[in-house]
Amino acid sequence: MNKKTSTFLSACIPLVCMLFFISSCERHSTLQTEGEPALHGVWVQENPPYESDLRNFTSHEFKFVCDSVYITLKVREDVQKIPDSCYNDGQWEEYAKAVYVTRQDSLIMEGIYCKSDGGLKVAGCYREGQFGPRYKITHLSEDSLVLSDRSSLVPIVLKKTMHIDCEPKERWEY
Repeated sequence: MNKKTSTFLSACIPLVCMLFFISSCERHSTLQTEGEPALHGVWVQENPPYESDLRNFTSHEFKFVCDSVYITLKVREDVQKIPDSCYNDGQWEEYAKAVYVTRQDSLIMEGIYCKSDGGLKVAGCYREGQFGPRYKITHLSEDSLVLSDRSSLVPIVLKKTMHIDCEPKERWEY
């Protein structure tokens, strides 16, 4: 192989590799997909009658809009595990937004903890960063949903309080 051919090949190989990697990338749409129609709406947890006997309890509210879900977690902690300035007499709310998929009897969410207005939460008293729970759907009907979580023995029993029709918009526009 002569010097010209060698120089030409050494210049072309990185270009061919770059073209290969660029062409293999797929741009994901920022538009929502339909999600699971049976879940569309606002679901509020019915607290168990023994809630007051628990040392800590988190009540869930889910708002499913197309393939997106907005979550409000109402936390009650009887035992202080966080600084005084954050403890707030043992009650506070946390927020998350995520996209979700259902696979057979699983509800899988991938998202982030956020501020109450949906803005990015980079620091604060409570959880921040990735939000990614995995639930097992143990019951789903038109107005009731029961989820189980491997990290808790208490099932999440939810009632639908409002139906939302899916009209795909730019993600996180709600």
